[in-house]
Amino acid sequence: MKTPSVRRKPPPTPIGILAALPDEAQSLRRLKPGCGRLVQTSDGHPLIASGAGPDPARRAALRLVQQGVSGLMSWGCAGALVAGLQPGQLVIPQTLLGADGETFAPDSAWHERFAWAMDKKLGIHTDLLAESADVVATAEAKQALRAATQAVAVDMESVAVARVAREHGLPFLAVRAIADHSALDMPKAVTFALNRRGEVRLLWLLAYALAHPGQVPQLVALGRAFESALQALRTAKAHSGMNFCFPTQNPDF
Repeated sequence: MKTPSVRRKPPPTPIGILAALPDEAQSLRRLKPGCGRLVQTSDGHPLIASGAGPDPARRAALRLVQQGVSGLMSWGCAGALVAGLQPGQLVIPQTLLGADGETFAPDSAWHERFAWAMDKKLGIHTDLLAESADVVATAEAKQALRAATQAVAVDMESVAVARVAREHGLPFLAVRAIADHSALDMPKAVTFALNRRGEVRLLWLLAYALAHPGQVPQLVALGRAFESALQALRTAKAHSGMNFCFPTQNPDF
Protein backbone atom coordinates (compact mmCIF):
# COMPACT_ATOMS: atom_id res chain seq x y z
CA MET A 1 0.00 0.00 0.00
CA LYS A 2 1.40 3.36 -0.99
CA THR A 3 2.07 5.69 1.92
CA PRO A 4 0.33 9.03 1.39
CA SER A 5 2.65 12.01 1.13
CA VAL A 6 2.60 14.50 4.00
CA ARG A 7 2.38 18.11 2.94
CA ARG A 8 4.51 20.44 5.04
CA LYS A 9 2.77 23.38 6.62
CA PRO A 10 3.99 26.83 5.56
CA PRO A 11 6.23 28.59 8.08
CA PRO A 12 4.45 30.77 10.65
CA THR A 13 6.50 33.77 9.52
CA PRO A 14 7.19 33.56 5.77
CA ILE A 15 10.30 35.39 4.60
CA GLY A 16 10.59 36.62 1.03
CA ILE A 17 13.91 35.49 -0.42
CA LEU A 18 15.54 36.80 -3.58
CA ALA A 19 18.49 35.25 -5.39
CA ALA A 20 19.80 36.53 -8.70
CA LEU A 21 20.41 33.20 -10.38
CA PRO A 22 18.54 29.89 -10.43
CA ASP A 23 21.69 28.06 -9.24
CA GLU A 24 21.78 30.28 -6.15
CA ALA A 25 18.09 29.74 -5.51
CA GLN A 26 18.54 25.98 -5.79
CA SER A 27 20.66 26.06 -2.62
CA LEU A 28 17.29 26.51 -0.83
CA ARG A 29 15.23 23.84 -2.59
CA ARG A 30 15.65 20.53 -4.40
CA LEU A 31 14.63 21.68 -7.87
CA LYS A 32 16.16 24.60 -9.74
CA PRO A 33 13.53 27.30 -10.37
CA GLY A 34 13.09 29.14 -13.62
CA CYS A 35 14.33 32.71 -13.69
CA GLY A 36 11.54 35.08 -12.65
CA ARG A 37 9.28 32.31 -11.36
CA LEU A 38 7.85 32.62 -7.85
CA VAL A 39 8.41 29.32 -6.00
CA GLN A 40 8.93 28.17 -2.41
CA THR A 41 11.98 27.06 -0.49
CA SER A 42 12.05 23.59 1.01
CA ASP A 43 10.65 25.19 4.19
CA GLY A 44 7.84 27.06 2.45
CA HIS A 45 9.23 30.59 2.11
CA PRO A 46 8.48 32.52 -1.12
CA LEU A 47 11.56 32.54 -3.35
CA ILE A 48 12.40 34.23 -6.66
CA ALA A 49 15.47 34.00 -8.88
CA SER A 50 15.21 37.53 -10.20
CA GLY A 51 17.96 37.64 -12.80
CA ALA A 52 21.04 39.81 -12.42
CA GLY A 53 20.93 43.52 -11.74
CA PRO A 54 19.15 46.10 -9.58
CA ASP A 55 16.08 46.57 -11.77
CA PRO A 56 15.08 42.87 -11.96
CA ALA A 57 15.82 42.58 -8.24
CA ARG A 58 13.54 45.49 -7.40
CA ARG A 59 10.66 44.07 -9.46
CA ALA A 60 11.08 40.65 -7.87
CA ALA A 61 11.29 42.11 -4.36
CA LEU A 62 8.01 43.95 -4.92
CA ARG A 63 6.42 40.66 -5.97
CA LEU A 64 7.63 39.09 -2.72
CA VAL A 65 6.11 41.95 -0.72
CA GLN A 66 2.78 41.20 -2.39
CA GLN A 67 2.94 37.71 -0.85
CA GLY A 68 2.53 39.20 2.61
CA VAL A 69 6.02 38.33 3.80
CA SER A 70 7.33 39.42 7.19
CA GLY A 71 10.84 40.21 5.96
CA LEU A 72 13.06 40.25 2.87
CA MET A 73 16.37 38.48 2.43
CA SER A 74 18.93 38.86 -0.36
CA TRP A 75 20.60 35.47 -0.84
CA GLY A 76 23.34 34.46 -3.25
CA CYS A 77 26.87 35.25 -4.37
CA ALA A 78 29.12 38.28 -4.29
CA GLY A 79 32.48 39.25 -5.72
CA ALA A 80 35.48 39.86 -3.47
CA LEU A 81 37.10 43.29 -3.51
CA VAL A 82 39.89 42.48 -1.02
CA ALA A 83 42.50 39.75 -1.00
CA GLY A 84 41.42 38.47 2.42
CA LEU A 85 38.09 37.18 1.09
CA GLN A 86 38.19 33.73 -0.45
CA PRO A 87 35.56 31.79 -2.42
CA GLY A 88 33.14 30.11 -0.05
CA GLN A 89 33.38 32.68 2.73
CA LEU A 90 30.20 34.44 3.82
CA VAL A 91 29.59 38.17 3.82
CA ILE A 92 26.71 39.24 6.09
CA PRO A 93 27.10 43.01 5.84
CA GLN A 94 26.19 45.42 8.60
CA THR A 95 26.07 48.21 6.02
CA LEU A 96 25.25 48.25 2.30
CA LEU A 97 26.25 51.07 -0.03
CA GLY A 98 24.15 51.89 -3.07
CA ALA A 99 25.69 53.00 -6.35
CA ASP A 100 24.09 56.40 -5.67
CA GLY A 101 25.84 56.71 -2.31
CA GLU A 102 22.79 55.86 -0.17
CA THR A 103 23.44 53.47 2.71
CA PHE A 104 21.25 50.72 4.14
CA ALA A 105 21.44 48.55 7.24
CA PRO A 106 19.94 45.13 7.91
CA ASP A 107 17.59 44.49 10.80
CA SER A 108 19.96 44.48 13.78
CA ALA A 109 18.35 41.59 15.66
CA TRP A 110 18.11 39.39 12.57
CA HIS A 111 21.69 40.19 11.59
CA GLU A 112 22.99 39.43 15.09
CA ARG A 113 21.21 36.09 15.31
CA PHE A 114 22.18 34.96 11.82
CA ALA A 115 25.82 36.04 12.19
CA TRP A 116 26.06 34.23 15.54
CA ALA A 117 24.69 31.01 14.03
CA MET A 118 27.06 31.22 11.06
CA ASP A 119 30.14 32.14 13.09
CA LYS A 120 29.91 28.75 14.79
CA LYS A 121 30.05 26.96 11.43
CA LEU A 122 31.57 29.27 8.81
CA GLY A 123 34.02 32.14 8.77
CA ILE A 124 32.01 35.31 8.19
CA HIS A 125 32.69 38.93 7.32
CA THR A 126 30.32 41.76 8.24
CA ASP A 127 32.02 44.70 6.52
CA LEU A 128 30.58 46.94 3.81
CA LEU A 129 28.89 45.45 0.73
CA ALA A 130 28.72 47.72 -2.33
CA GLU A 131 26.19 47.79 -5.14
CA SER A 132 27.14 47.76 -8.80
CA ALA A 133 24.70 48.19 -11.67
CA ASP A 134 26.97 46.12 -13.94
CA VAL A 135 29.17 43.06 -13.64
CA VAL A 136 32.55 43.99 -12.13
CA ALA A 137 34.55 41.76 -14.43
CA THR A 138 38.23 42.64 -13.97
CA ALA A 139 40.69 42.85 -11.12
CA GLU A 140 41.36 46.46 -12.09
CA ALA A 141 37.66 47.34 -11.81
CA LYS A 142 37.47 45.61 -8.43
CA GLN A 143 40.45 47.59 -7.15
CA ALA A 144 38.84 50.83 -8.35
CA LEU A 145 35.55 50.02 -6.61
CA ARG A 146 37.37 49.11 -3.42
CA ALA A 147 39.26 52.41 -3.50
CA ALA A 148 36.07 54.39 -4.11
CA THR A 149 33.89 52.68 -1.49
CA GLN A 150 36.09 50.79 1.01
CA ALA A 151 33.71 47.86 0.52
CA VAL A 152 34.99 44.31 0.90
CA ALA A 153 32.55 42.78 -1.60
CA VAL A 154 30.12 43.71 -4.36
CA ASP A 155 26.85 42.43 -5.74
CA MET A 156 24.10 43.78 -7.98
CA GLU A 157 20.88 42.96 -6.13
CA SER A 158 21.11 43.38 -2.35
CA VAL A 159 20.70 47.16 -2.24
CA ALA A 160 17.61 46.95 -4.44
CA VAL A 161 16.08 44.47 -2.00
CA ALA A 162 17.11 46.62 0.98
CA ARG A 163 15.47 49.65 -0.62
CA VAL A 164 12.16 47.81 -1.12
CA ALA A 165 12.31 46.55 2.47
CA ARG A 166 12.82 50.09 3.75
CA GLU A 167 9.95 51.42 1.63
CA HIS A 168 7.58 48.82 3.07
CA GLY A 169 8.82 48.81 6.67
CA LEU A 170 10.11 45.24 6.53
CA PRO A 171 13.14 43.67 8.22
CA PHE A 172 15.96 42.98 5.77
CA LEU A 173 19.05 40.76 5.71
CA ALA A 174 21.73 40.15 3.07
CA VAL A 175 23.57 36.81 2.97
CA ARG A 176 26.22 36.56 0.28
CA ALA A 177 28.89 33.94 -0.40
CA ILE A 178 32.09 34.93 -2.19
CA ALA A 179 32.27 33.44 -5.68
CA ASP A 180 35.55 34.83 -7.00
CA HIS A 181 38.92 36.23 -5.94
CA SER A 182 39.58 39.96 -5.96
CA ALA A 183 42.51 39.40 -8.35
CA LEU A 184 40.56 37.23 -10.80
CA ASP A 185 39.55 38.61 -14.17
CA MET A 186 36.28 37.08 -15.31
CA PRO A 187 37.04 35.00 -18.42
CA LYS A 188 35.84 36.66 -21.61
CA ALA A 189 34.05 33.40 -22.42
CA VAL A 190 31.69 34.09 -19.51
CA THR A 191 30.95 37.71 -20.39
CA PHE A 192 30.40 36.60 -24.00
CA ALA A 193 27.91 33.92 -22.90
CA LEU A 194 25.91 35.97 -20.37
CA ASN A 195 22.34 36.83 -21.29
CA ARG A 196 20.43 39.85 -20.02
CA ARG A 197 19.24 37.97 -16.95
CA GLY A 198 22.79 37.15 -15.89
CA GLU A 199 22.55 33.49 -16.88
CA VAL A 200 25.36 31.79 -18.78
CA ARG A 201 24.28 30.30 -22.10
CA LEU A 202 26.18 27.02 -22.09
CA LEU A 203 26.42 26.58 -25.86
CA TRP A 204 27.80 30.10 -26.26
CA LEU A 205 30.30 29.41 -23.49
CA LEU A 206 31.47 26.15 -25.07
CA ALA A 207 31.75 27.73 -28.50
CA TYR A 208 33.92 30.56 -27.16
CA ALA A 209 36.07 28.15 -25.14
CA LEU A 210 36.66 25.95 -28.20
CA ALA A 211 37.74 28.99 -30.18
CA HIS A 212 39.91 30.28 -27.31
CA PRO A 213 41.30 27.23 -25.43
CA GLY A 214 43.53 29.45 -23.33
CA GLN A 215 40.39 30.44 -21.43
CA VAL A 216 39.80 26.93 -20.12
CA PRO A 217 42.00 27.13 -16.97
CA GLN A 218 40.28 30.39 -15.97
CA LEU A 219 36.88 28.83 -16.53
CA VAL A 220 37.80 25.83 -14.38
CA ALA A 221 39.02 28.12 -11.58
CA LEU A 222 35.87 30.22 -11.75
CA GLY A 223 33.67 27.12 -11.74
CA ARG A 224 35.37 25.80 -8.62
CA ALA A 225 35.02 29.16 -6.90
CA PHE A 226 31.32 29.32 -7.75
CA GLU A 227 30.75 25.82 -6.42
CA SER A 228 32.51 26.80 -3.18
CA ALA A 229 30.08 29.70 -2.87
CA LEU A 230 27.06 27.47 -3.47
CA GLN A 231 28.30 24.98 -0.88
CA ALA A 232 28.64 27.83 1.63
CA LEU A 233 25.05 28.85 0.93
CA ARG A 234 23.86 25.28 1.45
CA THR A 235 25.76 25.14 4.74
CA ALA A 236 24.30 28.48 5.80
CA LYS A 237 20.81 27.17 5.12
CA ALA A 238 21.46 23.99 7.08
CA HIS A 239 22.63 25.88 10.18
CA SER A 240 20.21 28.80 10.25
CA GLY A 241 17.03 26.83 10.86
CA MET A 242 13.82 26.72 8.87
CA ASN A 243 13.21 30.42 9.52
CA PHE A 244 16.78 31.68 8.86
CA CYS A 245 17.12 33.00 12.44
CA PHE A 246 14.29 35.46 11.85
CA PRO A 247 13.98 37.40 15.12
CA THR A 248 10.31 36.83 15.91
CA GLN A 249 10.81 33.06 15.99
CA ASN A 250 12.16 30.96 18.81
CA PRO A 251 15.70 29.77 18.03
CA ASP A 252 15.48 26.65 15.88
CA PHE A 253 19.09 26.08 14.91
